[in-house]
Amino acid sequence: MTTNKKNFNMVEIVLAIGAIAVGMVSIMALFPVGLSANRDAIAENYSADSAEELLHYLAVQAKRSGQWSSYMGPAAGTLDTSKPGADESSLTFSQVGDSSIYTSGDRSFYQIIQKAAGGAVADFTGIYRVWYTGLTISGTNIDTGIAACLHVEASWPAELPYGNRQKSEFLLEIFNPN
Repeated sequence: MTTNKKNFNMVEIVLAIGAIAVGMVSIMALFPVGLSANRDAIAENYSADSAEELLHYLAVQAKRSGQWSSYMGPAAGTLDTSKPGADESSLTFSQVGDSSIYTSGDRSFYQIIQKAAGGAVADFTGIYRVWYTGLTISGTNIDTGIAACLHVEASWPAELPYGNRQKSEFLLEIFNPN
């Protein structure tokens, strides 16, 4: 009884290794895309969380002082929207207490720096342009002494020029600052 044993030849082995290599390289090419998408998703979460933190900080401060303008910039109609963020290069920020919030001198811009607990490197740094407007409810304009709409435009990462940053806008309606 003879057994006819077929072995793999060298060409078949090279082709099999080549097919595996192409598959592995294709899978490895997806890692940077996944990491980039993950980084962007984390930054969007940080921006939303920090914008909410800033909006509520401003709401509390406005209610304590009774004045919207003490903690935020002018109404949107007076902002130079043709060049948003154009005047950021001259801004200097000072820390508010021991928080992650930093404010500019005119309080129209804030910077928020998020770090891991005990970390020295910032996970997220964003610039926030802040202003308020009056409210309109059911077609009725509400006096800004009674209610206001706080607006925040978040742009990140702060290290990039304004035009290259990702941006989102958030708002919060607050009532009766007095």
